[in-house]
Amino acid sequence: MASIAGSTMIGYAALGVPVEYLLAASLMAIPGGILFARLLSPATESSQVSFNNLSFTETPPKSIIEAAATGAMTGLKIAAGVATVVMAFVAIIALINGIIGGVGGWFGFAHASLESILGYLLAPLAWVMGVDWSDANLAGSLIGQKLAINEFVAYLNFSPYLQTGGTLDAKTVAIISFALCGFANFGSIGVVVGAFSAVAPHRAPEIAQTWFTRAGGGDTF
Repeated sequence: MASIAGSTMIGYAALGVPVEYLLAASLMAIPGGILFARLLSPATESSQVSFNNLSFTETPPKSIIEAAATGAMTGLKIAAGVATVVMAFVAIIALINGIIGGVGGWFGFAHASLESILGYLLAPLAWVMGVDWSDANLAGSLIGQKLAINEFVAYLNFSPYLQTGGTLDAKTVAIISFALCGFANFGSIGVVVGAFSAVAPHRAPEIAQTWFTRAGGGDTF
């Protein structure tokens, strides 16, 4: 979750994000993700599972046609499960934003949202990362959008600042590009839970119970 896929990298590059930053962030995320995974879930005992004692309960397909049909149905279940869970997660975020905006309206902050709150909270973090304080609130807001929704929305809102004549300096652009590069957010947790629910339902509760540490580890790196 600390990295992104090659197909999405092309899409973000099309938005104007420097591809060298995306490529570097994705490659750096490989050892970094493994390191943080070990820190968050240390191996306290040796594994009892090896390739020699693995067993499969499902009967392998007996023909190419059966394999194609089974694969197509599995893919359909994954796509349907992922789409459903992602819509649910996005709806939850929208509900939270509605509540925050409604309460904020009582105090003159009708445009308050989860992303804006995270932006203010994460502004000091952006400054510590090296962003100028004048741009820290913007950087924190983009990081908040990445956490609360997904990195595509954050890059989409970051794109206007990358156009010719943008107000951000090269260092700030590099830091934000690196910070937003990754699938560790609430929406991606829904993707993972939806995929596991389709192909391995017995593992979905485990993913749901550890979503915070998984997303936190990916974002921390």
